[in-house]
Amino acid sequence: MVVHVLVGRCQQGVQVAVGTWLQSADPDAQLRRPHRLRYLRVAPNRLVELRAAALSLETPAGLQAEAFRLGMELAGFYAFLVACLIVFAAFSASMRSGVGLLYAALLALLLLFLAYLDNLLFRLVYPAHPGWHLPVGLSLLLIVLAAGFAAAAMSERRFSARGRFARLLTGAAVASILALGLVPVVVADVLAPTIYLAMAGMVAAQVAVVFRWDVVGDVQRPAFRLVVLV
Repeated sequence: MVVHVLVGRCQQGVQVAVGTWLQSADPDAQLRRPHRLRYLRVAPNRLVELRAAALSLETPAGLQAEAFRLGMELAGFYAFLVACLIVFAAFSASMRSGVGLLYAALLALLLLFLAYLDNLLFRLVYPAHPGWHLPVGLSLLLIVLAAGFAAAAMSERRFSARGRFARLLTGAAVASILALGLVPVVVADVLAPTIYLAMAGMVAAQVAVVFRWDVVGDVQRPAFRLVVLV
């Protein structure tokens, strides 16, 4: 028995399977009948009643045009972000700012993780290895964590005399790198929430250190905190 699946689109723009047809293995019968499906799953926890959903079949030309449109949108989006990143890195280099260059590296890693979320890494780098996708994402998050803590530590050393806090941030960066060894051995259900909590700590550390950027020429200028908030 052969199963045929038709792909359609609902009003929300989600491509979904609208039905299955069973073709009899008997060549003389050639029977085709749709399943009597009442509900359609369009998300893990969302069902749509078929009688209430306006569905239409996609043509090959329509699917190709939609894929081209999405590809152009992604290309423009990433081209703009990469251009901004290059300008920021070049400006930091011209100012001889190690802190700025490290933040540029952090932004580049975040852009790489965004490409991971858009499945670009899977499609372009390891399409034959879908099992790599989750470990790659966890590893990228840990590397982002390490870069974030390292940037915060360098910023703290540059603009503040609180050496103990800078050493704590450096230790967190080293721990994030060492945690890469846990990716193959610890289940994602345990490791991922831990990484998310550490990510919240990294963001809090960034907020704490950037408020030290109001020291210019060894003189504290509180008005600069307004710029930081913006």
